[in-house]
Amino acid sequence: STIPQVNNSIIDQNVQALFNEISADAVFVTYDGQNIKKYGTHLDRAKTAYIPASTFKIANALIGLENHKATS
Repeated sequence: STIPQVNNSIIDQNVQALFNEISADAVFVTYDGQNIKKYGTHLDRAKTAYIPASTFKIANALIGLENHKATS
């Protein structure tokens, strides 16, 4: 089977629309091991490194809950 091509401009517009909907001035960056892609409303922000801070707490909590290692 063939892998369908992804229209990045549609993805860009969808992510930007979601950020606009909540009035967020934000950027979402992905890296697949070869390519860096930026989505959002404030792409210049991706040029500056920020510590992840509490973002990992959210993911870790969800993983713990899903695997029944934490309680709500």
